[in-house]
Amino acid sequence: MPYLWTVELNIRPSFAYNQTIRVCGGEPDKANYVQVAGLWDVIDEQPKQPLGHTFCNELLSELQAIKISPVTPSVYGLDGTIYTLRFSSGFNEVEYRWWCDLPAEWSELQPIADRLLEFFKEPAK
Repeated sequence: MPYLWTVELNIRPSFAYNQTIRVCGGEPDKANYVQVAGLWDVIDEQPKQPLGHTFCNELLSELQAIKISPVTPSVYGLDGTIYTLRFSSGFNEVEYRWWCDLPAEWSELQPIADRLLEFFKEPAK
């Protein structure tokens, strides 16, 4: 069965611009795309840059392989960066949020976050 899904990474530093990356994927005959937004940008209003099905299929496979506990030790602090990784498929959604360093219990999320951060380094193709 084909999937229609979205994965989004939001980065909220204490004293810098917010950034959001959204990748939408799905059926072979549907458009796969990425949107990138900065501080004052509304992600839904950003241009949709096309993505190849290979990239989206690989990303979805990586996401499907993740098995992590929702429980981590408590973390507190003042200044730092808050990261939010959200995955949705239809009405189903899961969200992971961490402050500064990714908890060891969630280390499987790091390759996904790194892959999405690449969109800030170079434009999508």
